[in-house]
Amino acid sequence: MARCAICFATDAGYLVPTLVAAGQARRWSDSDRAEVLVFGIGLEERVAALAAPAFADAGVRLLRVSADAAGGNAMMARLLLDRLVPAGFDEFLYLDADIQVVAPLDPLLSRPVPVGHVRAALDPMALRVRCGESAVAARMRAAGIAPERCAQYFNSGVLHIARDGWDAIGQAALAQHRAAPPDQPFPDQDALNIAVGARVLPLSLAWNFPIFLRNAGLDRAIRPGILHFMAQPKPWHGAFPPWSDAEVAPYRAVLARFPQLAPLLPAMPPLRQTKYAVQQRVKRVLEAASWGRGKLRAAVLAAETQLA
Repeated sequence: MARCAICFATDAGYLVPTLVAAGQARRWSDSDRAEVLVFGIGLEERVAALAAPAFADAGVRLLRVSADAAGGNAMMARLLLDRLVPAGFDEFLYLDADIQVVAPLDPLLSRPVPVGHVRAALDPMALRVRCGESAVAARMRAAGIAPERCAQYFNSGVLHIARDGWDAIGQAALAQHRAAPPDQPFPDQDALNIAVGARVLPLSLAWNFPIFLRNAGLDRAIRPGILHFMAQPKPWHGAFPPWSDAEVAPYRAVLARFPQLAPLLPAMPPLRQTKYAVQQRVKRVLEAASWGRGKLRAAVLAAETQLA
């Protein structure tokens, strides 16, 4: 049985959301199969000491890492997991901090990843490309994505990785990121897509479910195990559609149990709360119309049926 390190990388600004997600990953995974590691990038010793009791309570290891050792920041750290994760792990499951684990991870972790490969779910942009949205494909090509890979473009928020071969992929992605054209909106994700190329194996959106697809009712068809809050606002900001108090509650619970962490998760200003309340209701209507029927919905469901 492959031994997996479930990995997060964060700075102080995302430490509390990471704690919530890592604690959920611990609760929803077999401790004999996986260990949960959080790499605190550039964390001051004072902040790490403040957070240590909460991470220990969650059964999660918090490891301080310098920004230089992480490639510069938390986003780059996933490219260096082979160097950051201690020996004894055959696979990595990298998760962004803005996710919630809501179902057992064992069905995902029980499928070994071939050497030199990565499992990842399609990014919504790839689904738009499959529906003929030429502007999205043009954006990808301008970033260096091969034309034949645009419809396979994956989201890098959830990555199931074979340790063997990841160092070479990560170094290639780092080099690509440094050489990326200016003003690209997703330079780190583009770099990883270019470096991995055809060595990506498709993963169900159940393991990287864009929360906005709940507006279209696609959660009923896909039954998510990992929710991904890909854009602003985030669930720790409040109960903005398409999520409710159920998704906000884990952050409140952590701060209630460990109030010393509250300064790390400041409240959103009231004016911005009002803005997002309006924005999210408008988006709910638009996304229900665009993703709830027609070509985009068909593309999502077709991609799911092609996984087998």
